[in-house]
Amino acid sequence: MRGQLIETYKVEVYNRARDQSCTQAQVSTIAGISERSGRRIEKGQHRSTTKAQRTWRTHKDPLSDVWDIELEPMLQREPRLEPLTLYDYLQEQYPG
Repeated sequence: MRGQLIETYKVEVYNRARDQSCTQAQVSTIAGISERSGRRIEKGQHRSTTKAQRTWRTHKDPLSDVWDIELEPMLQREPRLEPLTLYDYLQEQYPG
């Protein structure tokens, strides 16, 4: 279909089959894509379903105010502290 993104696994199947010395027509059939899409994959012009990693936060880190001041020093003093212990500590220090 025109304008559709090529699923990542199909690109991987295409590339693996191409490495096995199959023709472009054979590989396209194996991967379930058109020959034209195969040419785009080989040129690096295909649109893949792989999403780029997000570099921004979607919400404020709830531990940002206490991590550097309280929790990190506790973990440096006693690295074997478990997450539940830290959670209980935070519940006592900051009820609600």
